[in-house]
Amino acid sequence: MPDKGGRKQIFHVNHLKKWKERAFVNAVIEDGEDIEGYRWSDTGEIVFGTQLTEDMKSDLWRVLRKFPSVTKNTPGKTDRIFHHIRTTDSQPIRQKPYRIPQAYLNDVMKELEEMERDGIIEKSSREWASPLVIVKKKDGGIRLCVDYRQLNQVTKFDAYPMPRVEELLDTIGDAEFITTLDLAKGYWQVPVNEKDREKTAFTSPRGLYQFKTMPFGLSGAPATFQRMMDEILRGTETFAGVYLDDIVIHSSIWRDHLNQLTDVLKRLDDAGLTIKLKKCTFGARECTYLGYQIGKGGVRPERRKIEAIINMVRPQTKKDVRTFLGITGYYRRFVQDYASIAEPLTELTRKKLPERVIWSEKAELAFQKLKTALTTAPLMKNPNFNQPFILQTDASGVGVGAILSQGEENLDEGPVAYFISHSQPLPLQSKGLVYYHTLPHSSSNLTSGGTKYTKH
Repeated sequence: MPDKGGRKQIFHVNHLKKWKERAFVNAVIEDGEDIEGYRWSDTGEIVFGTQLTEDMKSDLWRVLRKFPSVTKNTPGKTDRIFHHIRTTDSQPIRQKPYRIPQAYLNDVMKELEEMERDGIIEKSSREWASPLVIVKKKDGGIRLCVDYRQLNQVTKFDAYPMPRVEELLDTIGDAEFITTLDLAKGYWQVPVNEKDREKTAFTSPRGLYQFKTMPFGLSGAPATFQRMMDEILRGTETFAGVYLDDIVIHSSIWRDHLNQLTDVLKRLDDAGLTIKLKKCTFGARECTYLGYQIGKGGVRPERRKIEAIINMVRPQTKKDVRTFLGITGYYRRFVQDYASIAEPLTELTRKKLPERVIWSEKAELAFQKLKTALTTAPLMKNPNFNQPFILQTDASGVGVGAILSQGEENLDEGPVAYFISHSQPLPLQSKGLVYYHTLPHSSSNLTSGGTKYTKH
C-alpha cells in the first residue's frame, strides 16, 4: 500500500490494522490439489486410489450408492449428542460488534441469509453477544466466525481426552488400502442444547443471531465432537480411527476394506451424519491424513506443509519464533534431536527477553537446520507389533537419547520413533538410566514385540 509519500510498501497483515477496517484472515486449504497416490475421477467428485482396477472402483461405487443420505455433501443433523455450554455464575457476556469492511458487507449478508435458511442460526433476543469476525478464504470467498474468547473464559472446561495423533497413525501399519472420510462441516451437524443457544449469540449487520448448531471457536466444541465420534465408531478400533471429523479406515484385504467401509458409513447414516465426497479418499495405497502422508508402511510429513515451512521468513518477534516452533514441533517425531536443534530458538522466547528478538548465528543455524531436517526426514516406519524392535540408546553429561527402529539390521531397518530428554547432568557411566527415561515414551511400541537393546 502507498505511504504518505506515495511510495509502495509491503506490510504483514497484522500491521495494517490502523489503516484497514478489522478483518481476520486465515490460511485455508484449497480443494483439488494433486497428491501422489490418487487422482480426481471423471466425475470430479470421487477420489480413488490410483492402484485400483475398474472392478474395484465399481465395488466402491456400489458401497457409496447404498448411503445417499451420507454422501449428499451438505451438513446432516445428529440426535446422538447436544452441545452444552456450562458457564460460571458470571454476568452474560456482551461485546461491541467489530466493524465489517465495506468490501465484505454483501458477502456477509448473503452468508447470514443462507445460514438462517439452512437452520444453522436463528434470530436472538437475549442478553449475550459476541462479535462477528471474517475469515477470508483462498478462493476469494469468506467464512463467518465468532470471537468467543470472553465466553470461553467463563465456560467450564470439558476434560474429555483427544486422541494421540501418533497412535492413530501407528495403527495403520502396512495397510494395502486406506480410505479417509471428512465430514461435511462437521461441527454444524451437532445441535446446541436449546437452553444454551443464547450464549452463542453474535452481532451482525442483520441484527443479533444465535447458533442452533455447534459453531467453531467454543472451548468445549472439540470435546463434544470427539465424544460423539468415539461413541459412534466404538468397536471399529482395529480398522478405523477418528480425530474430530477426520476418519481413516485401513485394511490389508480388499473385501475386508469394502465391508469395513460399509460398517462405518452405516454408523454415520444411523447417526444422521454426512461426508463431503470431494475431501474424501477411497482405497488409496498412500494419501494424506491430519497433515501427514500415510501409507506404504510408513508416515512422513505432508509435502505441502513442509513447503510452507521452507518458505517461512526469519522470525522477527517472539510470537514469530513460537509460531515456527509450533509448526515444526508438530513434526518433531521426524527430526532426531529436535529439542537440541531447536534450543537456540527456544531460548529467544524466554520471558525476560524483549518481544523483538535479537537474531544470532546460533538461531539462524537452528532455523535453517530444522528446515533442512524436515525436507530430508526419513520415512517413519509404522510399527509391526509382531516383530522385534531395536532400541539404540545413548547418554551424555547433558541428557539422554534413543532411537526405536524395526526391520532386519543393515537391510530394511528404519526408525519408528526418536526420543531425547535434557535432564540434570548424568555421570557418563550411568547410561543404563536411558532405559528409565525412554520407556515411558516408547512403551506403547515395546509392549507387543520383543526388544533388542543396543548401546552406542
